[in-house]
Amino acid sequence: MSAETSKKKPLSEEERRALAEKLDKDIDNFIEELAKKKNDEPKEEKPFNFDEWCKELDQHPAFMKELKPNENGEYPESIQALQALKYDTEGEDAVETAQSHKDEGNKHFKYKKYRWAIDCYTNGIKCFAPDRELNSILYANRAASHKFLGNLRTALRDCIFALKFNPCNYKAFLRGAECLVEMDYPKQALEWIETRVEPIQNFQETEFLTKLATLKEKARQDAVKQDRDMRREKLLASKDRAKKERLLNALKERRLCFKPKVVFEDVEDFEWSQLEVQIPHLKERPIVYLNDSNELVWPLLIQYPESGQTDFLTDCSENSIITELVSQVLENPAEWDPTHRFNLENVRFFLSIDVFDEEQVIEIDSNQTLKSALVSKDFVIAHGLPVIQIYTKKHAEKSFIPIENTSRFCVAK
Repeated sequence: MSAETSKKKPLSEEERRALAEKLDKDIDNFIEELAKKKNDEPKEEKPFNFDEWCKELDQHPAFMKELKPNENGEYPESIQALQALKYDTEGEDAVETAQSHKDEGNKHFKYKKYRWAIDCYTNGIKCFAPDRELNSILYANRAASHKFLGNLRTALRDCIFALKFNPCNYKAFLRGAECLVEMDYPKQALEWIETRVEPIQNFQETEFLTKLATLKEKARQDAVKQDRDMRREKLLASKDRAKKERLLNALKERRLCFKPKVVFEDVEDFEWSQLEVQIPHLKERPIVYLNDSNELVWPLLIQYPESGQTDFLTDCSENSIITELVSQVLENPAEWDPTHRFNLENVRFFLSIDVFDEEQVIEIDSNQTLKSALVSKDFVIAHGLPVIQIYTKKHAEKSFIPIENTSRFCVAK
């Protein structure tokens, strides 16, 4: 295989550069696919496993230990490209070139020109120098540059590659753990340290040992805090679920109808936003709730269609009488009602009902409870907000056509 490859016409510098760029891009895409696959997996937390990542990285042509041709006896394009790069560099000092890029990158790094440093280290990596230690340093240095720019995920990826080339690269080892801690993966950071520390456990440099001890302690403290926060979240979620279940059961018992539809049995998918009242000028979003007496307490919208006005009430108990609720807004004349036409002696109360073929309303008695009004046949509570319409008696007589033997009316056209 190698003899045949070495006889091929050497690639030009431009072709070699294009191949190197393609391989580098392929590796980036490969890592992206691994990350995407992780995101697509079920959300149940899975420990970060460095060795598992390495096994998957081994599937990439750049790291394959065993090359297998396809059914036609040919190797994939990416492997052929690697072969071409390898054999076409004969007579060229790839190591020297990569070392030069590394040195230049170090100068930029020293002056905090991290993007320039990244370009230099990348150019060094693209040399595909047959020197594992040098490649490990290039990836580790590029990881450091990315980390200073806040590109933690990319920095972690480069640390993985650096350790792939040299498991004893203690800087890549530390930096990878730092990235995991800063990305709020303390447990994975501890696992990273425990599973990768063996190759460098005999490294006794004081600065390294101090940093490692500090990093482990921070990861441990963060992991404890994370566990505590998770327990608190689970407790809150449990309380929230119980609260939702209690409310949904109460709504179901009363046979209330909602639009959009609320599935009372589906506690898991129910969101409070389904019943929250959203009115632009309100800072808060009122919502129906159960009080300690197991009564539903509602927000309530009062409409005056003939005048184009509204009133908004909160904390309306379902056991309150209609007149008790509206007396607070009808007792005194509003600015838009100077003659006080809308008073308890001169008004009637209606609910707009959901009938397919025509616009209808149903009259409710002023002495009935809010609870009995809301369970009226065909009445639907839209977006968690019950609406009561109030008309003057004169306007109601003129605008509504009674339906015989019912409390329903058709709206006159």
